Amino acid sequence: MNEIQLMNYPLQHLISIVETTQIEDSRILYCGFTEWATSRSPALSTGWDWEFIENNGIASLKRIGLPRSNIMIVDLSGTDIGFDVTETLIKKK
Repeated sequence: MNEIQLMNYPLQHLISIVETTQIEDSRILYCGFTEWATSRSPALSTGWDWEFIENNGIASLKRIGLPRSNIMIVDLSGTDIGFDVTETLIKKK
């Protein structure tokens, strides 16, 4: 799969789970993970950790770290472009 194919490949949400909740004064912190996958072949999956913070009624959501996946992008000659570049492209998706 190349970068263009990846960007056009539809991912569907499978699950998101809150693993921890912390409450401190006027701040609530939820931490968890989410998993996404395709229903096509080849099957692709990706997931990442996240945190949701509510502080005095203002909410923010962010991904923690890079996504994990079973995806390896290849160049036009079919040679894999490596883990780091693949992870960066998945992050863009």
